[in-house]
Amino acid sequence: MARIAAIDLPKGAVTLASCLILAACGGGSSPQSSTGGTFAGTVIDGYIEGATVCLDVNANLTCDSGEPSDTTAKDGTYKLDTTALTTDQIKATHLLTVVPASAKDADDAGKTLAEAGKSGFNLLAPAAAYVTGSGAVTGAVISPLTTLVAHDIITSQTPLATAQANVRVRLGLESGVDLGQDFVAKKDTALSEKAQILTFALGNVKADARKVTGTTDKEALLAAVQYLQTQFTELKAEFDAAKKLNASAKPVDWVKTALATDAAKPDTVSLLAEAKKTTNSVPSSALALIEQGVYQADQVLEACAANNAYCTPTYWKVQGAAGKIMLDADYQLISGAWQKKTSSDSSFALTSKGWVKENDCAPGQSSTYSADSSGAVTVTLCAGTTERVTARALDAAGKTLSALGLNPPKGFETITMPAGSQLYWLDFANTDDKYYLWTDYPVQKSTSQGFTTLADYIAAYKTPSSPGSTVYAGWNGLYYSFNTGGTATGGTVSLWRASSYDSATQTSTPAAVIGQAKYSIRTVHGQQMLVIEAPAPRADLGELVMFAVKDGNLYEGSVRPASAKGSGMPMFNKTMINAILAAGKKPAVLD
Repeated sequence: MARIAAIDLPKGAVTLASCLILAACGGGSSPQSSTGGTFAGTVIDGYIEGATVCLDVNANLTCDSGEPSDTTAKDGTYKLDTTALTTDQIKATHLLTVVPASAKDADDAGKTLAEAGKSGFNLLAPAAAYVTGSGAVTGAVISPLTTLVAHDIITSQTPLATAQANVRVRLGLESGVDLGQDFVAKKDTALSEKAQILTFALGNVKADARKVTGTTDKEALLAAVQYLQTQFTELKAEFDAAKKLNASAKPVDWVKTALATDAAKPDTVSLLAEAKKTTNSVPSSALALIEQGVYQADQVLEACAANNAYCTPTYWKVQGAAGKIMLDADYQLISGAWQKKTSSDSSFALTSKGWVKENDCAPGQSSTYSADSSGAVTVTLCAGTTERVTARALDAAGKTLSALGLNPPKGFETITMPAGSQLYWLDFANTDDKYYLWTDYPVQKSTSQGFTTLADYIAAYKTPSSPGSTVYAGWNGLYYSFNTGGTATGGTVSLWRASSYDSATQTSTPAAVIGQAKYSIRTVHGQQMLVIEAPAPRADLGELVMFAVKDGNLYEGSVRPASAKGSGMPMFNKTMINAILAAGKKPAVLD
C-alpha cells in the first residue's frame, strides 16, 4: 500500500514495548511456566571464546547488571541462569553477545580478534527460536545468521518464521536451511564462509559507524546489521572477486577489499539514519494509528514556482474504521488553498487480473484491514494485493527536523516541532514479490519513437567491446549494458560507473565497468518482464530494476521482493503536519 499511517496509541493501551518487558500481552491470567532455570548454547563464527552473552530482558541491546549473563568458553559455549524468568518472558527477549577485540575466534589459530586484524562485534539471536517447551534450553546457537533474524524482528516487528524466510532469501540460501544450526560442527564450508563474511563486515561497518560523532554503540550495531540485510549480495560478489584476484590473502582481507569497492561500500550516514528510527522510537499499534488518522506531506517546504507540475505542494491523510479505509485522500495547493486532488495515478501493480491501478476502488468498495495480536495490520487493497504494516512512534516535541532524521530542505534544518507533535515510522512488508509499472512516459528509443519489445531494448544496450564506445542504460543511479550470450530466459549485465564531467577543466571521465549482475525474463500472471537483479542506488532498499510492455509501449518499473528490507515511511499527527506547513508558509490541513 502506498500510504498507510500511524499515530499514538489510545490512552491506556498496552504497547509492544511493554509486552517485551512484562511478557503479559495476550497472556490472560493463566500461570506462566518456568524454563527449568538454564538457557545454554554456543556462540559461533568459528567458536568464540571470551565473549559476554546475556538475555536482553529490557530490550535495550545492552548487557545490563541483573540480566542473566555468562562468558563463553574456548568451545564457544555459554550457560545462563534463567530461574527468575518465565518461559513467556524469555521468549519475548533476544540473546545478545558482546565480542570484544580481546576475544578469540577458533578460525584464527589462537589469536585474539585484534591480533587477527578484526574489529570487535555483536551478535544476536531470538530466544523464541529455541524455547519450545517448559524444560531447560540447550543448543541455542548465536551466530551471524541468527543476528540477521533478530534484527528483522527488532526493527520491523516481523514474526519469527517470516524473518527466518526473509534472511534465507537475502543470503541466497535454500528454503529448508536451518539458520540456528552449528554449521562449524556440521563442517558446512559454504555456510561457514558466508558467516565469516557477515562477521568481518559486521565488525568493520560497526567500527566505522562508531567514528561518527555522537553515535551510540546500539546505533552502530543496528547500522551494521542493516548493511548486511540490504547489501549482502553486492558484498559477496565483491568478496568473490577479491578472492579470485588474490587467492593467497586471508578472508578478512577479501572482506576489507570488498567493502572499499563502489558496489559494496557502506553508506554510513544513511545506515545510521535508518538505525536511529529504531533507537529513537518505540513500537506502536498500527491498528490504533490507522483508526486515529495520520498525515504525510510532499514539497511543502520547497519554494515551488507557479504551474510547476514537478513541484506541487501536497499532503494526504489516511484513516480507517471498522476494518475499512474510510479516507485515503490527496490535497494539492492551488491558488493558495488546499483542494482535493482527483486521482491521476499512473502506476500499476501486477495482480492475477494483470496490470491494475493498485489503489483504485470501484464505487462502494474500499481497502480493508485486519490486525494481529502484535498490533501489526494486514491491509488488502482493492486490487487484491496485501501488505503487512507495522509502526513505531516518536515524541517529536522540541526536536528539529534534522534531528528527527527527516532531511529537510536547506534553511529548515533547525525548525523545531511544538508540544504535542508526533512522528511515526511505518514499515510495509508485502506478502509476495510485487511488480510495479510506471506509465507516465514510455522508454524512448529516440526522440520520436519508443521501444515496443523487451528484445528491442536489450539489443539497443549491448555491452561494448571497449569503454571508448560506451552505450549503457540507466535507472535510479544504476547503469548497465547487456552482455552477449543471453538466452530467452536471461543473462548477465555489466554494471557501469557513469561518466562524470568536470566543468572547470571541461573534461569527461571515461566510464568503467564496476561489476556484473544477472538479468532474467520473467512471466508472472501472464505478463512478461525484464528484471535486472541489482539494487539501484537511489531506489528503496532491496528494490530491483524492471521493464515491461503495456499497451504496446515499454515502461520502467520495479520489483520489490517480499524479503526486501526497506526504509520506514515518515507520517505525522495533526499537530506536527500543521507545524511543518506553517514553517513552509502553507495553510493548515482542512480537517
